[in-house]
Formats: sequence, C-alpha cells, structure tokens
Amino acid sequence: MLDTAIAALKTSVADDDVKKAEAAAAIDKTNRGLKNSLNNVLTVRAELGTQLSELDSLDSLGSERALGQAQQDE
Repeated sequence: MLDTAIAALKTSVADDDVKKAEAAAAIDKTNRGLKNSLNNVLTVRAELGTQLSELDSLDSLGSERALGQAQQDE
C-alpha cells in the first residue's frame, strides 16, 4: 500500500496531466487504505476496552461474593 504511494511521489509529473492524475489517484487510494486500517484498529481497541471493563466488573462481583461467603462462614 505505501509502496504505491511512494512510487507515485517519486514519479515525475511535470507537464503531464495523465501522470498527475495517476499519482493523485494512487495517493488517494493509499490514504483510504490507511484510514480503513486505522478504523479497524480503533474498532478492535474499543471492543477490547469494553471486554476489559466487563472483566473488571466480574472480578469485583466475584470479590464481593467471596467476602460475603467468608463473613457467613464466620
């Protein structure tokens, strides 16, 4: 993905509208791909955050129940 954009940036586009358009299209495509990749990372990060929050809640609930059991056993 980045290789295509780098190659487009290295291409001489002086006085050639076709090459300018091709270079712009390659850079735009790379930009869209990078945005999509970042969105995927952020989606996974949000999902993991939610799951970690659920685990923390369950851990707290388990600790409370264990404490309650210990107090009942006394």
